[in-house]
Amino acid sequence: MKPIIDVYTFCWNEEIRLPYFLRLWSPIARTITIFDNGSSDNSENIAKSYSNVIWNTKDYDTGGILHEPTLTSLKNNCWKKSRDADLVFVGDIDEILFYKNKYNKPIWLGGQSFGAPRILNYLSYSEENSKLIEGAILTASAVGNPIRTSIKKIKNLNIPVAIIHHTRDICKYSNYKVAKKFSEQFAKINLNKTEFIEISAGSLPNDNSEICDPVGANHMFDDSRDDLADEMIKFIKNNR
Repeated sequence: MKPIIDVYTFCWNEEIRLPYFLRLWSPIARTITIFDNGSSDNSENIAKSYSNVIWNTKDYDTGGILHEPTLTSLKNNCWKKSRDADLVFVGDIDEILFYKNKYNKPIWLGGQSFGAPRILNYLSYSEENSKLIEGAILTASAVGNPIRTSIKKIKNLNIPVAIIHHTRDICKYSNYKVAKKFSEQFAKINLNKTEFIEISAGSLPNDNSEICDPVGANHMFDDSRDDLADEMIKFIKNNR
């Protein structure tokens, strides 16, 4: 008998990553509930092309603006509708699910913005977790308390880690200068290589330092994604 799997995720203009997420989960999930926060791209049409997707526009409506308390409350409670499920996944569309033993491939974890502290939480949960992956790449890292807390709990880390940030990403949640300082602190607890890589390509002005939402263009590497990809690939090749 197949296990019952329910998936809950959160969306704001995710037409690029959403197809990958749905191709992963749709074949095995009973339902995929997507809480949308006012997407204006093609996310809705992509989602509704899958028969087991529930497109929810009621419970995560903050006008396309990231409101962490609302999002946290939703993550903590949405799964309670699936008490008969064997497995419930609650996570962001850009979070990574992998089966190391199944594919026997080197695994690198990548976290963008608030995805960065989630990776560090994973590393801090157990020393054994870092042994499952080859390395980690943190981009546009949110550098608030979640990251600092995770650093204190990480023990015997010995994997290459790249921290990549755009010089004009000065949002209060992911400030370039604070990210650079964070990389220096992180290097002290990592027995392997920690490299801070700055991106300055593109011609967009500085992101708004006080009002970060909707998310700033440099924060998302809107006109410097090729440079970001090149740096990620180079770091992985140099640290295999």
